[in-house]
Amino acid sequence: MKITFWVITLVLCFFISGQSQIFIDENYSDWENNAASFSDVKGDGGNNGLDIEEVRISNDESRLFLYIKLNKEINLQSNQNLSVAIDFDNNINTGSIKNGVGAELTFNFGDRIGQLFLPNLSTFVYHNHLGLVSAPTVTSKIFEISINRKIIISNVTTGLQNNIKVAFYNDVSGGDKAPDTGGFNYTLNDNIFSAPNKYNFQKGDDDFLRVMSYNVLQDNIFISENTQAFKRIAHFIDPDIYGFCEIYDHKALDVVSILKSALPNVTNWFTADVNPDIRVVSKYPITSYKAVDGNGLFVIKKENTSILFIMAHLPCCENDEDRQNEIDKLMSFIRDIRYGISSIQIPMNSPIIIAGDMNLVGYNSQLKSFITGDIDNNSLYGPDFKPDWDNTYFTDLQPFVIKKPFCFTWNNGFSSYPPGRLDFMFYSDSQLNAVNAFTFDSQSLTAQEQAEAGVQFDDCTTVSDHLPIISDFEITSTTQTIEAETNTVFRINYHPEPRIILSEEQTKGYIQISNTLGHVIDRIKMQSDKKEYLLFEKVQTLNKIWLVSLVTQDKIYTQKVFY
Repeated sequence: MKITFWVITLVLCFFISGQSQIFIDENYSDWENNAASFSDVKGDGGNNGLDIEEVRISNDESRLFLYIKLNKEINLQSNQNLSVAIDFDNNINTGSIKNGVGAELTFNFGDRIGQLFLPNLSTFVYHNHLGLVSAPTVTSKIFEISINRKIIISNVTTGLQNNIKVAFYNDVSGGDKAPDTGGFNYTLNDNIFSAPNKYNFQKGDDDFLRVMSYNVLQDNIFISENTQAFKRIAHFIDPDIYGFCEIYDHKALDVVSILKSALPNVTNWFTADVNPDIRVVSKYPITSYKAVDGNGLFVIKKENTSILFIMAHLPCCENDEDRQNEIDKLMSFIRDIRYGISSIQIPMNSPIIIAGDMNLVGYNSQLKSFITGDIDNNSLYGPDFKPDWDNTYFTDLQPFVIKKPFCFTWNNGFSSYPPGRLDFMFYSDSQLNAVNAFTFDSQSLTAQEQAEAGVQFDDCTTVSDHLPIISDFEITSTTQTIEAETNTVFRINYHPEPRIILSEEQTKGYIQISNTLGHVIDRIKMQSDKKEYLLFEKVQTLNKIWLVSLVTQDKIYTQKVFY
């Protein structure tokens, strides 16, 4: 019934208004043919070369949505002066003159501060006054921005009227303006209504795996007045696997003490700790785990399936170098696990989930590393690779906040930074299907919904400034061999005995033989004067399937061998 309602709502929005809901989700396809679009003159970027190329505008019944495309990547939230001026009433005689519009609001995104210019009030404003949400938090050429149509500050209510003007500008000497003079005219469409998000609080099929990632802000759940709020959230969400960040002074067993009270029907809990702050609690056995730079790799056994669950808490803020190094190291471990050369051993095609507070607020290459396996420091952490077992990319879960068109996971009204997506979940979609996902915010529920859920309005904000992200996964395949990637670097000659024959001499690297469980059977160091190597010299084998990998400084080439 809920799904039917969502579909009907979206269809009605489209036919009544010609436009439908915009989502601030780093996916820009919803802006195509669905918003007023304005182009600016290219190549007029001015002193620092920042050139505004395109602006798009849309709205729903409560928000204004803005899209801006630039000629080069910037970080919207720091170290630049991209700004917007909005004329609430399309009247140059009200507000403050900026770029030829009478702006009631100006906002500098890099400084994270704005000004309101009203008849009886002139004041500085921050994201929390405007309901400002922007994405992405990493560097980009394209940004999506949302502000509330109705603004209340210092007991004064103001907001956007039906006809407005919008102007973007780079607030430096000689900086670009879009448009070059005046503003873009836009008439708000009051027939666009917020579309409900597709999520289900109930896990549904008992075979699904529910995973929750939660930064609980410096052991907050163990403060007595906060414990009850966490209990209510845990009882309502009821995950199978909990991944926690920022539990420094307690162990996972201490979390279990709380969960036993919140979920008394669960008889068995399994735990693991990786210092300083990673804690994992599971309804399924944790068979092994390993610490990697303060992040944790955990093997969790659900019936006959081994799941590689990685929980991470990466360096924050402007520490791009250390953050990228930790990502590189995590991804190199996944690569080595896939090719059977890691101390963590799992069967081939085992599901892989990476979750945690990633603090991705710098270069977008860090986000791409998680998805594509593009390692930044190859000399230290080895070659790039495609991380999923089928030699494709990982999938970025990107759940929406319930009942909102946003994907942020962190929101702190006392910070100058607007809400952002800091918590992530990546997964191998060759084995996992995310059938349901959401970011839980108790403040998004009505009073009746809170009563039905058994939670209170401020439970999430009481626990943390991070929101928990949740996904229900269907495990779609069992552990088995995968098809090898075609390569012309080597071939296998089976007669008289299996040999690997290189197309050219390789001076650096090695040949590795693994079984289908990922266990390394043999490793052969390559020699500069050899192109042919006998396989299975140390292996007594018959009628088995083996994975033969040629590991060079630049890449890994893999092929199955039947022997």
